[in-house]
Amino acid sequence: YWKPGEIVETNNYYPFGLLHNYALTTQNAYQYKYNGKELQETGMYDYGARMYMPDIGRWGVVDPLAEKMTRHSPYNYAFSNPIRFIDPDGRQNEDWRNKNGQLVYDTKANGGKGGYTQYATEKEKKYGSDLQQTQKGKEQFNKLVNSDHPIKVDINEKDLPTHSDTPIFGKTNTPKEKNSEGKLESNITIYEKNIEDYVSVIKDSTKGGETQALIILSDGKDINVTNLTESQLASAAFGEEIEHSTPKNIKLQHNGATRDEVEKDPRKVSDKILRQSLNN
Repeated sequence: YWKPGEIVETNNYYPFGLLHNYALTTQNAYQYKYNGKELQETGMYDYGARMYMPDIGRWGVVDPLAEKMTRHSPYNYAFSNPIRFIDPDGRQNEDWRNKNGQLVYDTKANGGKGGYTQYATEKEKKYGSDLQQTQKGKEQFNKLVNSDHPIKVDINEKDLPTHSDTPIFGKTNTPKEKNSEGKLESNITIYEKNIEDYVSVIKDSTKGGETQALIILSDGKDINVTNLTESQLASAAFGEEIEHSTPKNIKLQHNGATRDEVEKDPRKVSDKILRQSLNN
């Protein structure tokens, strides 16, 4: 048996998952290793939809969705770039989609570098570009376009929803019911008018330079938002909602966690994006 806190094994891997060396090994039955997948007696990893062979960096069988990705080998793993991409279960990754379900950003475009599709609007491109202006925003963008389930994003230009008289900048809804492909589907809405009005109030209240605008973040510390722009606030809201669409947060939502528990990590994300945007 294992003692609490006991280190039973430490492994180092090459990018494609081949074991580099054993830094520390004990006799144990723990077989969940590279990417948390179970290592089989054959030396392959069980990813659910397919078996993976780390010695050659390829799947052992054809991608069941190969017809949708004819530009790529049906045996390739993570588009042959495991540093940039992940492959949670051996199936096609899902991406950023608009409210109509059309693909906005294709991670496979431009030789695997990624790019916007014909369905992407100029506003959606701007939201994506603005989000990537901070390090934390880049992390959130990658979560969005490399998600293992579809994430639809709607930029709402009219509605002004509130919660306890406080304007809502964004919301995310992930129903428990799965879609026709057997996957969960997250729906993000960004309320652009609320963001514009909030920034406008800040500018009006600090006009003349005699006063500053401060807000208190989730860690209890304040931040100077006198020079906050609509793009910066929208990026913080976007990043927060992307965090709401992660498997970890969805699990909290579906398992009856409290509002504070569900909001904890997403708020940290938006706080960090704001701080990095404003250099606070």
